[in-house]
Amino acid sequence: MTVAADHALSGIRVLDLTDELGAYATRLLADLGADVIRVEPPGGSRTRQEPPLVEGPAGTCVSAFDAFVNAGKRSVTIDLRSVKGRAVLHALIGTADVLVESFPAAVGDRFGLEPFTLAAANPGLVHVSVTPFGRGRSGEAVDDDDLTIMAAGGLLHLGGYADSEPVVAYGGQARNAASLFAAVGALVTLLHREKTGRGDWIDVSAQECVAQALEDSVATYEFAGDVRQRLGSDAREAGSGVYTCADGQVSMIAGRVGTAKAWRALVAWLVESDATGAEALQGDPWASIRYRQTPAAIAEFGHVFGEFARTRSRLELYGGAQARGIALSPVNDICQLMADEQLRAREFWVTVPEPVLGGDATFPGPPYRLSETPAVPARSAPRPGADTDDVLGELGDRGRARPSADAMTDERPLTGVRVLDFTWVGAGALATKLMADLGADVIKIESRARPDNLRLAPPFRHGHEDLEGSGYFASRNSSKRSFALNMALPASRAIALRMAAQADVVASNFRPGIMERWGMSYPEIKAINPSVVYLTMPMQGSSGPHAAFTGFGATIAALSGLVSLSGLPDRPAVGTGTHFPDHVPNPGHALVGTLAALLHRARTGVGQAVEVSQLESTINVIGPAIVEASLAPERRQVRAGNRATGASPRGVFPCAIKEDWVAIVCRTDAHWKTLADALGEPGLAFDDRFVTLADRHAHEDELERIVSAKTQRFDRAELVNVLRQRGVPAAPVNSSKDILSDPDLVARGYWKRLEHPVIGEMSIARPPMLFGSGNGAALTRPPLLGEHTAEIARDVLGMTDEDTARLIADGVLA
Repeated sequence: MTVAADHALSGIRVLDLTDELGAYATRLLADLGADVIRVEPPGGSRTRQEPPLVEGPAGTCVSAFDAFVNAGKRSVTIDLRSVKGRAVLHALIGTADVLVESFPAAVGDRFGLEPFTLAAANPGLVHVSVTPFGRGRSGEAVDDDDLTIMAAGGLLHLGGYADSEPVVAYGGQARNAASLFAAVGALVTLLHREKTGRGDWIDVSAQECVAQALEDSVATYEFAGDVRQRLGSDAREAGSGVYTCADGQVSMIAGRVGTAKAWRALVAWLVESDATGAEALQGDPWASIRYRQTPAAIAEFGHVFGEFARTRSRLELYGGAQARGIALSPVNDICQLMADEQLRAREFWVTVPEPVLGGDATFPGPPYRLSETPAVPARSAPRPGADTDDVLGELGDRGRARPSADAMTDERPLTGVRVLDFTWVGAGALATKLMADLGADVIKIESRARPDNLRLAPPFRHGHEDLEGSGYFASRNSSKRSFALNMALPASRAIALRMAAQADVVASNFRPGIMERWGMSYPEIKAINPSVVYLTMPMQGSSGPHAAFTGFGATIAALSGLVSLSGLPDRPAVGTGTHFPDHVPNPGHALVGTLAALLHRARTGVGQAVEVSQLESTINVIGPAIVEASLAPERRQVRAGNRATGASPRGVFPCAIKEDWVAIVCRTDAHWKTLADALGEPGLAFDDRFVTLADRHAHEDELERIVSAKTQRFDRAELVNVLRQRGVPAAPVNSSKDILSDPDLVARGYWKRLEHPVIGEMSIARPPMLFGSGNGAALTRPPLLGEHTAEIARDVLGMTDEDTARLIADGVLA
């Protein structure tokens, strides 16, 4: 197979030895033009049996998951248990640029995949290990499940309802997070290899990737000792939450990070519409966010807006709110999502043949759009071993992949990359933070006239609003430099252009039109810096009827279909309990697109624009649900809570201490017998209701009640240890308190203690990967607003101290 040279990863060969934990990583690389060769055992990999499954004629069956994550790859069948098979594998590794595998250390080493041995044989190899808790972790032979990883990563604790057990988000989001950051690690290292000629080993922990999504909860615990609790669909404050309307539900954020302006617009809308009780929402005390967070305010607003919404449709509320600048979105199910006019206008949906079923499947389009190196057109997933003869026949043609140089360096992988950072709040800020942590010089553009909204978001170290005291802001802006530049003034725009002329990346996540009004559009910057990579992250893209719509992570999750699929079947949808798109899919995809563009630039000298529609990006992490809906349109997709086909019990169960929960997954009858024995009730395994998996699924309500009653007698840590030692997937449901002392995260140095001049000492997460060279992340504290203005003015812009002082006095550098 040949890929046209105009793709970002043309000429890059990737060997894929992953299971469901890493397969999406290599799908992303394939879409960017890499030749991805999937190595499968005889009979095919286990992803081919991963739900959701769709049955076709004559007993055929297809995994919608496998069809999605393995699209565009080639497949070879190799028996790695044989000496001959391992020899063939190592011959392939000798021709590869990238190896991505998800084996436990003992299994990988048995197959000859010990990282430092591979590096000695192929110094240019980029070797990515993606595992639940990091390669070599004690007890990693346990076949962990998305549920147990989400539990250990802390996100499960925030998902679900206030009055029930935690409920996991739909769609295997732990494995998606791990795959995204595995792709990031591969691309960062490929980019660094262009300078040094040497590869590296990247050790990705899925638990760490999940912990990226805990937003303000860790700082809230550190600052005030408060353990954030799940609220389900209940509002956290007046103006924000999920509300019922005439034909479904809507999700809204108007206040706090949604801005005071949005709250005022919301109240004005209700008053103009003669909503009963709306006048009472005007003025004091409603102008205070603290008051709007009180139970009384939440209840009163909920009554007023609830009556207003129940007489209006989802789309009527959507259009009315967006016209007023209020972040409100419908809670879409998959059918509603696939009918969305914005996505249709952007021709987002892609038709891909499904050869096994003899029909067509609908796929989400790419999560990013690259102007010079568009994604490879979507292709079907291969049959097991379909390309074995072709790939093995190419072994003599390709030759061994060798480094182009032998430069030893102790610099971090993104050293030498300069990013001009106009991003704010969530997704964009996290993407640029991770680049900064990995060595890029990220210059954050902000001003006191228009500070980043996240600087005004709690928690605050001293309990009161302080531009320099927000723990949420600090967690998203480590390792950056802050340059105070008031972009409302014409004089500032010339300075910004001078900085853009020296940047490798210019990044923003505003609505379309803002950068253009500042004279900072891509054509204007390209004219002075043709090799620039210009990243934009508009909510719904820069074109289409909804391009100007506004939103935040929670409303994007609602619009994307993720919320509607998450929760219990007989209760309202709940989503993830956080602004999940801001913390995993959108920064992750933005990094993948940007790094691929930088790598292409390093090889060709050509820059380009990278657009990440945050809606389209988020839809990609529920891609299998789209494929399933298109292949089985008669099947109604329902929320399943913590349950899943292929495992029972699979759930979250209480332990002896209140709010101590344990996640347990029994995939096999042996798992179930071990659990029954560990609970002191071995006879349960022989109860006629529970003997087989089919029996347990048929009596799941009774089974879960019995297991819950038994687990309540146990200490959580002891029960987890007993089960894991005997091979049963189990994990504590870590809270924001627990996550700081989790033994795996502590052992891997995930939390970095940084000293801030206003906040004091606090814990900030490093990027969720370790590098075998030891030259990965090195965090510095988050900046004060404008802290580096004089330094950057002197060193980057060549200004004198007198020039800088004058511009500060004029309000330009302020």
